[in-house]
Amino acid sequence: MEQTGLLDLDNPIHMFVLHWVFLQRINYALHEWMDSFNNHPLSTEHNWTPNQLWINGMLREDNPLAIGGLDDDPHDTRFYGEDLDGPTPFEDSDNCVIVSPVHIPGINTEELVFQ
Repeated sequence: MEQTGLLDLDNPIHMFVLHWVFLQRINYALHEWMDSFNNHPLSTEHNWTPNQLWINGMLREDNPLAIGGLDDDPHDTRFYGEDLDGPTPFEDSDNCVIVSPVHIPGINTEELVFQ
C-alpha cells in the first residue's frame, strides 16, 4: 500500500485507519497462537501440555492455592473477598468520565464521518 501511494505513514488518519482495520485481526491471530501453544505437548515434561501442567499444579495438595488451603472454613461466603468497611473505588468521584476531543493537525474534524 505504501509503494502504490495508498498509505502515507506520516498521515495520522492513515495510521489510525490501519490500526482500526488490522488490530482485531492481529488480536485474533495472537489468541489462536496462545491456544495452540497452551495445548501443545512439551517433550521435557513427558508430553504434557502447559494447560495440563498448570491444572496438575493447582490440584496438588501441597499447593497453597489448592481448594480449602487458603483460609479456614468461612462461615458467610456472600461477601467473601470484600471489605465492607473499606473504601469503595467510587467514593470520591461522581463516576463521570470526561473524554477530551482529539485534535489532528491539518484536519477539519467536523468534516469526518464515523460509522
